[in-house]
Amino acid sequence: MTFVSTLGRKTVTLDISSRAIRLLLMSAKRVEKFASAPLEPGLIEDGLITDPLALGTKVKGLMRSSGISGNRVVASVNGTYSVYRVLNLSEEAREPQDEKVLDMAVSAMPVAAEQLYISYQVMPDGQGRQTAFVVGLPRDIVDAEVQGLRAVGVNPYILNLKGLALWKLVQLEHGVIVNMEADSLDVVLMAGGFPQVIRTVPVQDNCDLEDRIDRVVRILRQTDGVYGSRQVRRKAEVDTPLVLAGPLADDPAVVGALRRVAQYAILPLLVPVEYPVSMPVSHYAVNIGLALRQGASPCGDVKTYA
Repeated sequence: MTFVSTLGRKTVTLDISSRAIRLLLMSAKRVEKFASAPLEPGLIEDGLITDPLALGTKVKGLMRSSGISGNRVVASVNGTYSVYRVLNLSEEAREPQDEKVLDMAVSAMPVAAEQLYISYQVMPDGQGRQTAFVVGLPRDIVDAEVQGLRAVGVNPYILNLKGLALWKLVQLEHGVIVNMEADSLDVVLMAGGFPQVIRTVPVQDNCDLEDRIDRVVRILRQTDGVYGSRQVRRKAEVDTPLVLAGPLADDPAVVGALRRVAQYAILPLLVPVEYPVSMPVSHYAVNIGLALRQGASPCGDVKTYA
């Protein structure tokens, strides 16, 4: 879950995983400050906030201690229980605000629309056709997050997904982006410069390196298979670019093992902003992506006005 606040020309982002929270202050395209703090075990389990007020208090405390503050924020939620669909659009339902597109999005959801916040974006599919990328965020997860933050004076007026922040950050024409946390993976498959598949998958945080890499490779191939089943032409795996982000992307053992087994063309994470040399960039990839996403397309956005 990542939060963004605009203060004049400054943007504050807060990335919350099950183990830590990370704050970042960016002015234009320059990172000015960054800070992090661990979270107590059990505060977030399987993407669910067990104590909203405790989480909000922790966030407010880090804001005060780091000198990075903001009371109006945009938040990105954990995507484990989110629903994604790519819909082929007919000629009469191609306008971005067309009610027909929204009706199709609601109909495509596997659960009742009343249980989700639904958003979509019309985009090309890379083969000359128009599609709608649809996101459904569980209301109980979103509402718990909003409740905890507003209780401490932080207003998350828009929420979005980590995977969509990474799309904005990496700007990959074709390939796969993977955000590697200790207990989850965010996988974004790109084609034609747009996300075609987004998945958030839990991983046991106590598994050994071999099991973790095996899990990553299986998820990559399953994700590629989901997209490949809809396409006529596919590039070979060895030709597919793979960009890694997240805390584990800095672990040489993880990257080396993945390089040996996955056979993807692993590319470095390059960010289009200035940042302090002491900042572990991959840890703050989602933060930067959400800051860059300000003013971008509304796909995945959920407005939660007070």
